[in-house]
Amino acid sequence: MATLHNSSAAYDFSLFEEYAPEVQKTSQKASIDHPINNVVEMPQQKKKIGLRVRKRALKVVGMGIGLATMVSMVGVLIFGQVQLTELTDQIGKQKTALSEQQSLQTQLQVKADSQLSLSSLEERAKEMGMQKVNTTQATTINLSQGDKSQVVTSTKTPSFLERVWDQIVSLLS
Repeated sequence: MATLHNSSAAYDFSLFEEYAPEVQKTSQKASIDHPINNVVEMPQQKKKIGLRVRKRALKVVGMGIGLATMVSMVGVLIFGQVQLTELTDQIGKQKTALSEQQSLQTQLQVKADSQLSLSSLEERAKEMGMQKVNTTQATTINLSQGDKSQVVTSTKTPSFLERVWDQIVSLLS
């Protein structure tokens, strides 16, 4: 058996092996002649390695799918933010254009109102040689017999089709 004072004692696995004292003596003699096989076979470990590889592969595939899902979600979020920013810019531009058009419409309305004002119309009429209405321009008309009204009746007799139509209308009403 190895002593504890050995510097490589931490790596000496012979400390964990169980030997009978006489087996150790014979094993030292036998190690000179031929080495003893102290390997323990573990057939289940091969099966576990296959399972580990499958579990690891499934874990990697699952993590890959999860990572791809997260990346696509972040991509969709970024895409949505870009679209929102672009639409906000378009709305701002349209609001600016609308305010400019409203300002132009107000200016044109003021200009049209100023051209149609009473003072401008009077000025334009004077340029054309017109003048304001005065009493010399008014003519009075006298009716000696007074106001009369006369009701005109039609002497025309309705035709046969008109009378039939009138009968149908009167029956329906």
